[in-house]
Amino acid sequence: MAQKMIKTFDLTNKVIVITGGYGYLGSGIVNHLVHYNATVIIAARSKEKFEKVFSDNVNVAFQEMDISIEQSIIDGLTQVQKQYGKIDGLINNAVYLKGNSPELMSSEDFNYGIDGTLNSVFRCIKSIIPFLRSRIMVK
Repeated sequence: MAQKMIKTFDLTNKVIVITGGYGYLGSGIVNHLVHYNATVIIAARSKEKFEKVFSDNVNVAFQEMDISIEQSIIDGLTQVQKQYGKIDGLINNAVYLKGNSPELMSSEDFNYGIDGTLNSVFRCIKSIIPFLRSRIMVK
């Protein structure tokens, strides 16, 4: 039985970027942000996956971005800034990793997972700071 969501706050005119927004958890986050009237930009590598999940939602847009590459993050955020005039928030939801149980995982797979779960978040936070700082300085 689906619960009715009550609007306890309003995100009208807010532009939120989310990495990993078309997966199970990400799509739930996106749907809630849209429910509260946010414009949501899904920053990801696959426009095809995005279109399968969100092709009919006008408040959700796609921006190509690879969280493993700092320049890709900066370029993606720059495009969002140009198109929407601002960025109000970032949700780091994407991860990438390889392997399975530690006893079967190679050191390379472990390091790849560390990059995909920790370093990628650092890269996104580091890259968004100038965009958020510019919002504060304008006021």
